[in-house]
Amino acid sequence: MLESLFLSPQIISLLVFKSVAVVVRQATVCSSGEESDNSHASLGCLGQEEGEAIERNMANILRAWRRWASGTFFQGDDDRHFVDSVMEVFSDQDDGLVEALLCLLDIYSAKMVLAQPQVMHAHSSTNEDENHDRSDEELRERFHPLELFSEFMSRCGWDSSVVVDFLISNETCFLLYLLRLLKFLKKQQHLPNDVGGDLAKMGTFLQECYTSLNKLSEKGLFPYNISPVLELIEKLV
Repeated sequence: MLESLFLSPQIISLLVFKSVAVVVRQATVCSSGEESDNSHASLGCLGQEEGEAIERNMANILRAWRRWASGTFFQGDDDRHFVDSVMEVFSDQDDGLVEALLCLLDIYSAKMVLAQPQVMHAHSSTNEDENHDRSDEELRERFHPLELFSEFMSRCGWDSSVVVDFLISNETCFLLYLLRLLKFLKKQQHLPNDVGGDLAKMGTFLQECYTSLNKLSEKGLFPYNISPVLELIEKLV
């Protein structure tokens, strides 16, 4: 039905991701009081049934999107990784990709909140419940923010100048995305073992980004105050 409206795959994807992100951002509140930063999201007055229903619907929508993307770009290859599907859909649209990554970061952060014990099943689990939980957990790991960022940077050759260019450009929301990503990573106590095939490169890469950005900032060549990004990177590396 969406195709009949003559929308591009990128627009369709952004509509899906943004719609889900808006719902989950409304379903969680920011303990820091910063509406623009979902990395500090926590449960408000959300009940068990509401939280469970929202998480299930999110998972179903993202699975449906992945099936659609597989049929559109990969001849129905259902084994295609979620991250690969995102990168392929936005392969020629950096601005769209950054928007998609920002939405998926918000969605992932909200899923972590909605998966907390207080919104899980209050009754004894059944085999069907356990299958759903495993399926949801698998989907959640398929679009971990670090893995998405790692794949994005891998396709850019792990070139720190690309990050600098994105931050200087006003054509994307990369600054907002990077700030939220760094705050998200700062809060993580541990990362899943199977997330981010290039994790070993991440520390070195962030250090290179810090060095490049700091040099420009010290020389007064950066067009705005980049200190918040520098401070977050410094805490991570």
